Amino acid sequence: ASDWWAWNKVFAYRWDKHDHINSLEFRSIIHAVEWRIKHLREVSTRIFHLTDSYICMSIIAKGRTSSRMLKPLLARLSTLLLAFDIYLIVIHVESSDNPTDHDSRS
Repeated sequence: ASDWWAWNKVFAYRWDKHDHINSLEFRSIIHAVEWRIKHLREVSTRIFHLTDSYICMSIIAKGRTSSRMLKPLLARLSTLLLAFDIYLIVIHVESSDNPTDHDSRS
């Protein structure tokens, strides 16, 4: 499904090797939303994000988590979405079909 579009890398940053994978995945979603707000000046819109993390997708869909590690990240994302009137659609994609997965494993 991800091969239906042409993908461009728009940001990159170093991961903290000591962070948990769910935290890293969640942070990447937050950074993508922040990038769209800052560079595309998106407000009052629907955006979608591909992820290979069922955990992050589920937490965002429900809007809650019992994870003490992920609660602050969910609060940060929720604040962004509310402040800029953004409706985030998170879509699951298999890791083998994820357009960003190759770079993150290099």
